[in-house]
Amino acid sequence: MKIQYASKERVFSSYILPSSFYLLISGDMLSRIGDYIYQLAIPLFVLYVTGSSVWMGIVFGVQESALVFMGIFAGAILDRYNIKRLIMWNAVIQILLVSLLPVLYILRILNIYIIIIIGFMLSCSGFFYRAGNNALIPRILTKDQLQKASGQISISKALSKTFGPTIAGAIIALVTPIHSLWFDAISFAILLLFVSFLRLNDSKVDSNKPVENERKRLWIDIRDGFVYIFMNYIYLLMVIFNFLLNLGFVSMYSMFIYHLKRSLGFSAQCIGIIMVSDGVAAFIAGLLIPMMLSKIKNGYLMIFSGCFLGISIFLLGFVRNPFLVSICFGGVMFGSQISNRTMYTVWQMTIPKNMLGRIFSLSTMLESISVPLAGVLGGVIAMKFGSFNLMRISGLVAVFSALLLLGTRLRTLDNRMTH
Repeated sequence: MKIQYASKERVFSSYILPSSFYLLISGDMLSRIGDYIYQLAIPLFVLYVTGSSVWMGIVFGVQESALVFMGIFAGAILDRYNIKRLIMWNAVIQILLVSLLPVLYILRILNIYIIIIIGFMLSCSGFFYRAGNNALIPRILTKDQLQKASGQISISKALSKTFGPTIAGAIIALVTPIHSLWFDAISFAILLLFVSFLRLNDSKVDSNKPVENERKRLWIDIRDGFVYIFMNYIYLLMVIFNFLLNLGFVSMYSMFIYHLKRSLGFSAQCIGIIMVSDGVAAFIAGLLIPMMLSKIKNGYLMIFSGCFLGISIFLLGFVRNPFLVSICFGGVMFGSQISNRTMYTVWQMTIPKNMLGRIFSLSTMLESISVPLAGVLGGVIAMKFGSFNLMRISGLVAVFSALLLLGTRLRTLDNRMTH
């Protein structure tokens, strides 16, 4: 009996990862809860000020174009400098930018153009953080811990997605959308504190060696990143897959708050509750992803999760009941979680550490070229044909995009080859 107990204890301890990993995902989880406040508050504020789905699409499209802009430089910078310190300075910038919006509102000088500019800058900063966060995880964990970490990351995201929308909806209802942004700023401050205590297992990250011809070297690093992606057919297919999938997913997501508020007439609190389904889906995905990664080829996993995502978006074009809307939206985010976590795990396990930052950012930049276009088109289609038809069109686009790559070598991608 003692031997059996010890065996169970060893199995349990094998799931425990370094404390710095839990500091990182805890800070990330709290900042994501803050992000939900911003993601709900700004669309509602823009809708209140303009009353236009097109303006909502423009704001979303301009903000997301930051992915293209930052994708060129972020990875090369992260691969060359101290990632931990860069993330900390980035958190300071996020605190200042988010706090600026309610300050300008109090001063009565906030308008739609300022919201677009600050939103673009926040998106640049947010992309830099996400790229840094993904590049930092392999600096904390060993290679054989990454699959276990992938499931735990999904569960931490599930917790933020479960509590974040509800908390955001309650805060917005209590203090108004624009003043709720103070709580988002506080979440970035907590992230800054947690990251400051991280301990990394890669000594290179904690040194900032001066480099000759810095500007020239930076462009060489960027060039090497592009070459790495385009010379690796499987990585290029993953970029194409996400590029096409974004056309359907983003056109839906950019207008989802509009759909819930204008077309369905739901309150801010009801919207927050519906968004909780994102967290439930992420929690289920977090539990299933380690098993899926070990049992199913990565290529098939990404393609089928893309189809599942598309079907769920299509069904949003028919349902009006809040519960059914929650189920369909949960299906959308479940497919998104499985696809993204599979892709990130493949990158983290196969790409050299000194190139991970730029590969992540450059590939995200390339696949996100479709994001601003999809956001603006979503607003136009919602205005011309209604948000219900937008959901149906977006779902069909996502399903077609996933099936299109079923006949390529992407389906042969197998995580078992990376062990």
